[in-house]
Amino acid sequence: MAVSWRQLALGSVIATALIVGLERSLQRSAEAAVPRPVVPLLAVDEPKEPRLPPTVPTGQAWLLYLVGDAARLPPRVAPVVAIRASGEPISHRAAPLSESPETQDWLGAGVLLPGPRLADLGPNARALLLELIRRWRGDSRVPLRSRVVLLGVEDPSELEVLLRFAR
Repeated sequence: MAVSWRQLALGSVIATALIVGLERSLQRSAEAAVPRPVVPLLAVDEPKEPRLPPTVPTGQAWLLYLVGDAARLPPRVAPVVAIRASGEPISHRAAPLSESPETQDWLGAGVLLPGPRLADLGPNARALLLELIRRWRGDSRVPLRSRVVLLGVEDPSELEVLLRFAR
């Protein structure tokens, strides 16, 4: 089977047309992949760096109580910090005296939330709650989720989302 110069010329023209078409197609898809500036639908304030008063101790609490209603807080839980809706901390109960000066360990520490839902916390209140959890969780090998007690909090599944951010 002999191939003529006409068939070779026609084949090279078709191949060239296919290569040019493929190149243009790739150029268009590359231009479409260039990110365009995205305008947010909602303007959300960045949370401020949580500033805890010096009266809030650092230590390890075996149980962390997140309480939506102050009446449900057990009387022996201390220290307790109340979080206002604005994200401002208020020392509610002082920490008990430590048995040794090197450690600050408590059976339970509590956080009074401004409402019964974790999802309703503003960015500043959420940042403060995460900071308190970081301060009080210590270096225990017990998973943090099994040490958190919810009292008066409506949706426990919201805690799973929040604890993803507790480093």
